[in-house]
Amino acid sequence: MREIGPASVNQVIQAYEGDSKVLELTSQWPNLPFMRLVLVRIAQRPVDQILQLAWKLYELDKDDFLKKVYAVWCDPPHCIFTWTFGEMLDRLDATTWRPDPEKWKNVQVQIPDWKKTPLPELTPVMGYYQGPGTIHPGCINLEDGHTRLTAAHLAGSFPRVIRMYIGEPPVRA
Repeated sequence: MREIGPASVNQVIQAYEGDSKVLELTSQWPNLPFMRLVLVRIAQRPVDQILQLAWKLYELDKDDFLKKVYAVWCDPPHCIFTWTFGEMLDRLDATTWRPDPEKWKNVQVQIPDWKKTPLPELTPVMGYYQGPGTIHPGCINLEDGHTRLTAAHLAGSFPRVIRMYIGEPPVRA
């Protein structure tokens, strides 16, 4: 995992531009940062949590991502962040388990694009660092990016490097 540098809240909010809940509201992504924040809040995404964290952009290679990042799509569905993204993909490959039907539909829609033209670089995904005293210290809970990365995997085009905004509580003096 390589730190690129600090990230602004506006950069983090940009990760929601293609989010399914945002697209349910509008296909027009606002030009103004404040309006993006409002739209993401209306889409019931965790704006308050985003505003309370310090953000940095990192690059994770595929192996690090699959081992250190925990998925919100779990089985059973209420047991979020109990398995790594790699374990989730292994389960998808080995069984008939699927995330909820709406999420699965969104994954299926993206697979053909990933097969046609694998993207050399994925726009950044986002997550939260699990600090000391948590269940998986040093690991990351994925907030945004499940659909894109699952579709990429199923198309055989999982990126070798994933850029990720990671939020953590600010350091207190």
